[in-house]
Parts: sequence; C-alpha cells; structure tokens
Amino acid sequence: MRPIKKYSLLTAAFFSLALILLWCVDHTAKDSTSAPLARIAHQRALTKKNAEITSLNFNMPGFTALQELLFSRRAVTAAEWQEYRSYYQNLVTAMPKIPEAYTFNGVCEYHSGNPAAAAENFQKAYYLNPALFWSKFNLGLTLYQTHDYERSYMLMSDAVKLDPLASVKYMLTSRTYQQIFSGRDTTTDTQAEKLFQNIQFAQKQALAIALACCFKLGQCPQEPPAGIPLDQIPPAVF
Repeated sequence: MRPIKKYSLLTAAFFSLALILLWCVDHTAKDSTSAPLARIAHQRALTKKNAEITSLNFNMPGFTALQELLFSRRAVTAAEWQEYRSYYQNLVTAMPKIPEAYTFNGVCEYHSGNPAAAAENFQKAYYLNPALFWSKFNLGLTLYQTHDYERSYMLMSDAVKLDPLASVKYMLTSRTYQQIFSGRDTTTDTQAEKLFQNIQFAQKQALAIALACCFKLGQCPQEPPAGIPLDQIPPAVF
C-alpha cells in the first residue's frame, strides 16, 4: 500500500505543478497581448487630446472685446458672451483640470442667462482650487443668490480671511489669465496692484454677504446695513 500512496502523492504534486505552469503561461500571454493594446489606446487618447488643443488654439477668439466686458464691468447682452462661452466650454472639455477655466466659463454662463450652469462651473473651480479667492467667492455668491445661506456663509467667511497676494501671484502665472491680460498697456506691478485692490473690494462684499447669511440663518440679531443689493452682484474673475 505504501508504494501506491507514494505514487499518488507524486502524481498530485505533478498535476499541481502543471496547473501552476499553465496559469503562468496563460497570464504571460494575456499580459503580452494587453500591454501593446494599452499602449495603442493611450497613444490614440493622446493624439485625440493634442488635436483638441490644436483646434482650441486655432479657434481662439480675440480677447479685446472680453477685456472690455470684464474690465469695464458694463452690462452686456447674452449674444456678446456667446463666442467666449463656446471657447471656455471647449477648453474645460479638453483640459478639465484648469480651475480658472471653469471660473471664466461660469462667468460666461451667468451672463448668458444660465445660472445653474454657472453654479456648476463655480463648484468645479472651487473643487480644483479652493485656495483661489475667485473660486471661493463666486461659489459663495451663487449659493447666496440661490438661498443656500448656510454654505454661502461658510465660504464667504473663509473668503474674507484669504491673503489676496496668494491669488494675485497665481493669476499672474496662469495662462488662462494671461490671455486676458496680454495686450493691455500696463506693467506687471500695476496689474498686480489692480488685482490686489479688486480682491480687497470683493472681500468687503464677501463680508456683507456673510453677515446677511448670518442674519437670515437667525444667528445674528441685526440685519447688516443696506448697500449694493447683494442679489445683483455679478460673479467676477479679477
């Protein structure tokens, strides 16, 4: 009986080894097949992305009119925003990791009469860069104007504490912002000072909104003094 038992153990060991070898061969074959396919898929995706960026650069609108619209803060029609709205919609599709692109797209959507789309873009901008002042301010502003006072209060309370200089430095190195700043007859120091002042002014608006939220939530006994109607403050990018 002992030889039979020994033979059975050897047979079992042999078949176990054979199964392991077959498994290794099978997975090696799959890996050798899937690796080139993965590389091909990656190369196709990269080629598609490059084509999208090339198309964006080729169809980039002139920014003189947008400069006038943004810097003058004048009231404009939805039609005037359409060209830039289309551009920034394509930009966030092709390059979805640029927070300020969502900020610009949100402003265009807001002025085009699409507040829900504007809020969605501001939310994405804030998610990608919560430290940038305008990401926080625009989302807090939109939430206030849609009566979400609790979340607006939290964002605006944080916005007034942000260092404007950090956002200014970011904006001056952003390619999206440089498209707007290019061609303006100002030095970098002058531009930085203006951006700094704009954020300081917006922080006063943020404080007013935070106090208004506090009152509406029943946490502050007195309504803040009347000033610019908070429901009429438009979002901004600088």
